[in-house]
Amino acid sequence: MDSRAGRRTARLVWRDGDLQPADVGHSESRARRSFGLALFGVDPGSSDKGWAVAVCTATARPHVRLQQMPIADLGVLVDELCVAAESNHVLLSLDAPLRAFGGVQAPESFAPQGAVSGTRAWPFNVNAFAQRPCEKALGSKPPDTPSLPAAELRTALAKLCRSGDDCPAFVTRHPGVSVLGYMGAPHAPVIRTFLDALVRRADECGLRIASDPAFRQQDAGVITVFESHPAVSLGFYASAGVAGFPRTVNKYKPWSQNHEAFDALAEAVGSHLLSVHAADLECSIASDDDLDAVVGLMNLLDLAGGTGDLFGTAEEGYFLVPRVTRTRSFLDIWRSVRTQVVGESLPTTAAGQLAAYIEGLDEFRMVEELALPYNHMGATITDAVLQAGLRYETVVWPRVQHVMEAYPEAARQTSGFLTTLRERGGEDVVNWTHAEKLGRMDAVAELFVAQGVETESDLRAWLCGDGPDCREHVAKLAQVRGMGPKTIDYFKILCGEQDTAAVDVHLTRFLEQAGIRVAGYEQARDAIADAASELGVTAAQLDHSIWTYMSKVGRTW
Repeated sequence: MDSRAGRRTARLVWRDGDLQPADVGHSESRARRSFGLALFGVDPGSSDKGWAVAVCTATARPHVRLQQMPIADLGVLVDELCVAAESNHVLLSLDAPLRAFGGVQAPESFAPQGAVSGTRAWPFNVNAFAQRPCEKALGSKPPDTPSLPAAELRTALAKLCRSGDDCPAFVTRHPGVSVLGYMGAPHAPVIRTFLDALVRRADECGLRIASDPAFRQQDAGVITVFESHPAVSLGFYASAGVAGFPRTVNKYKPWSQNHEAFDALAEAVGSHLLSVHAADLECSIASDDDLDAVVGLMNLLDLAGGTGDLFGTAEEGYFLVPRVTRTRSFLDIWRSVRTQVVGESLPTTAAGQLAAYIEGLDEFRMVEELALPYNHMGATITDAVLQAGLRYETVVWPRVQHVMEAYPEAARQTSGFLTTLRERGGEDVVNWTHAEKLGRMDAVAELFVAQGVETESDLRAWLCGDGPDCREHVAKLAQVRGMGPKTIDYFKILCGEQDTAAVDVHLTRFLEQAGIRVAGYEQARDAIADAASELGVTAAQLDHSIWTYMSKVGRTW
């Protein structure tokens, strides 16, 4: 990861909906910072267009900032999201089908070798998606029983589309809403690259990425990612007769060829922002990308104000929509009719679905045993601290081996490793020059020494378990910058604990490929642990087996 991100975080804070220089004497303690909601509405564009980003804080009078970001500069957006999350719960809406990235080829860099700018070319303009139940519902005529089997959903859609036997499909009534075009969006790889980069950066900063669509306000340090479909939201406003919106959403993309429809929608959105949310726009909505980013932001303002809704299911895919009527929410309707719409033979548990998926993979091999612990605390700390965001085989593992071979006794216990780090310098001991990771190693080793943790056996007794002492120790370790839930679970595995998994990008992607939908890190870890039980192996064993599979056979970049 580019070290500039760490330097930027140290100098800037999120204040009044923007990044600003930190005050003199500014404290880095998240607990002392103000808490709020920072909102980011993002419309991902193809390689020749870049991304449109609308940003504000959820205040009494939000000020909405609009900007365009070339794909090569998306690392700046990752940094900005993480800086904002230091003192806020961040809500991020992306105009993209987030549950469709299992097999997408995705470069690790926003400017990969061979990338072509200004044309519709690899690597960021490929890979159409498959249509999901929420899109199919909008493309169905509500009275048509075979295509839309759930009566309650048909009735709710009919209220949006018009009652009677001639009731059209939602996308027929609103020609500007094309769910088929949405699912054919050509920017899947860059979304995957962006989400992977965000997960890595958040882990480095000790932040948490959540994806639970049932919004609830959380503490600072959390980035919750939602899926939006602004054209559908515009159709909801129009169908409900919301003041200022045209009765029909006509085709408005590209805006340069559809001026009349675009201008009407841009004016309606600007007026709605002001009248409903008391929000002002820093600049005018100048393109359909801007419009979609601002509508995604309005979805988040609706959520924060209790008037947001979801169309679809967390399991099969959804997007944010406004709750434009006072009747039952679409979220509740989809939950109640899911079996009818999606199918009768739904998996009963995520663990069962995951276990069945693994058993059907011809090239998946279960690792028989883990060569852990190292019985060398210097190696254990080096492994755990370096692994976040770095290639394990070529960057992390050689340095773990170096620490064990160059300092077989001096760094075997934690106190010896700490002394060696401080006397010889981390650059020599670990062959690493970036101060951020070296500082974390020092801080972790110092904590362990203070707690009497000298060996992996000590660490397992100190860190693993369900008792109040272990929970207190986990909390102490989590206070060290960069020690998020995944890294703490990885520490547990390294010291010999078998009943947990450390859910990284590889494991998250594997769950997506298996069709497992989880709402956050803990659910992902529990799904893997429960699937391990069904398969007759330990959670740590399944963790490493999935990681090995995804590193080789299942690699998607």
